[in-house]
This record gives sequence, C-alpha cells and structure tokens, in this order.
Amino acid sequence: MHSLSRPRRQLVRLMQHLQFGWIGGLLVVKGEPQLQPKLRIVRTIALGLDAAAPMTPRTRDFALKHTVKALFDLFDRKQSLSIERLDVQHGLPSRIQFDDQSAWQMLETIE
Repeated sequence: MHSLSRPRRQLVRLMQHLQFGWIGGLLVVKGEPQLQPKLRIVRTIALGLDAAAPMTPRTRDFALKHTVKALFDLFDRKQSLSIERLDVQHGLPSRIQFDDQSAWQMLETIE
C-alpha cells in the first residue's frame, strides 16, 4: 500500500472503514480518485448481528487484495470516470457502476 498515491490510499482506508455499504458520486481524474465532501457514503449493517468496529490493518503497509488491484487497474485504463456507485463488502470493492460513454462510440462503428 505504501507505493500508492495519497488519493488511492485514502480510498482504501475509506473502504476499510466503511466495511459494508457503497460510495456514490466518486470521480476519477487522470486515473486518480477525487475524494470530495460531495461523496455519498452509505453504510449497510445487518440488524441483530454484532456490529463490531471496522477492521483496519494493524500496519500501515500491507499487500492489496485482488479486487483493490482490479479497481485501480480500471482507473488506470479509463483515466476518467464518473462512478455512480462503488459497492464495498468486507472493506473491499465488490462491484462498480459508472457512466460508460464509450458505449456510444461502439454504436457508431456498427453499420
């Protein structure tokens, strides 16, 4: 995690803190997440279960899980994204919904 940019480290920590829920309105500019006060952060809890404190690694530097790597690979490929919803489960990204304008470009190539 030490090698990540500050915005990426902040996003990882936010997901770890959230544990279960989703993040909405996240922008990615030049491959970097833009963490702004306008983000919508929604926590999901299961009623009746022990709502323990969010689990965070005890060390500041740790290996990233494959879903976090896949998320950042997507950021690197797309460079610019408007993320409608980033689902988080167990402190890790699990699903992402984003505005995909490239679909319009694909349609233009169909005769």
